[in-house]
Amino acid sequence: MRAELLRRGLDWEVDSAGTAAYHVGNPPDPRAIACAAENGADISGLRARQAVSNDFHRFTHIFALDDKNLANLRAIRPGDGSAELGLVLDMIEGRKGDTVADPYMRAMMRSILPGAWSPRPPAPSPTSSRASSPRG
Repeated sequence: MRAELLRRGLDWEVDSAGTAAYHVGNPPDPRAIACAAENGADISGLRARQAVSNDFHRFTHIFALDDKNLANLRAIRPGDGSAELGLVLDMIEGRKGDTVADPYMRAMMRSILPGAWSPRPPAPSPTSSRASSPRG
């Protein structure tokens, strides 16, 4: 993301943090480092950290990749935190409410249950109805 912002001439501060502490201090997964390198970005020097209350004052926007992490962010957000919260794919036209699939879980499930993961079904047309859960 940093590389793309720089390419576009935008001087934005970008950071990454998890909502759980189990990877704090660790470098990115080797698969993530390889994928980033294939796309021209070096993330090998990054280290995991956990989101903290000051993040809700330091940043104007905080994005989660999925509903569980969005709920976790809402739970730790201080009452006076000013950062807007949302899902990262909400920023892409036609993807509002969509979540980013966990690549590690998907890879594990594919090895256990080949064929169990298929592409996302097409979204229903605006005239059809579907059940959904509230986003809070």
